[in-house]
Amino acid sequence: MLREKIMFIDELTPPRGITISGSCKAIKVYEKMLDILTSVFEVTRFEVVEKKSKITEEVVAGAWEVIKYLDKYSYYHFKISLNGMKNYAEINIKGYLKTEFLREHLWQKSVLYDFFVVMWYEYFYSRKQRKQFLERGKDMVRCFCENIKLLIKGA
Repeated sequence: MLREKIMFIDELTPPRGITISGSCKAIKVYEKMLDILTSVFEVTRFEVVEKKSKITEEVVAGAWEVIKYLDKYSYYHFKISLNGMKNYAEINIKGYLKTEFLREHLWQKSVLYDFFVVMWYEYFYSRKQRKQFLERGKDMVRCFCENIKLLIKGA
């Protein structure tokens, strides 16, 4: 069976992500998370998808996903989770830069097409455009971590 797309994935964080934790009011971190995500990743509130949330008197948990499109082929994919208790919060972020080439037509399903896509990707696209995307994505992750650290200190 032939693949329907060719995908290249680069990690913007270590494989397990980056975890930031500290003593703070977890509910305040949860309430500010949407504002931080929209400002740091430069997306609208509608582009931030809340995957789950659980708020009780003792436990605060939430998970968000952000996809930010960069061009016709590439996008950032961020996964953020919050686990906390009344006076403690732990935030984890995982970030990826993904590039997809669709294979819709018969010509695109050939081995020759795969060869040309990989050559174009390796020698043209990844040398300039994709390197810029990688650096910008890593800067966004750094900025997110700094904002979370400040929030934990202030909460």
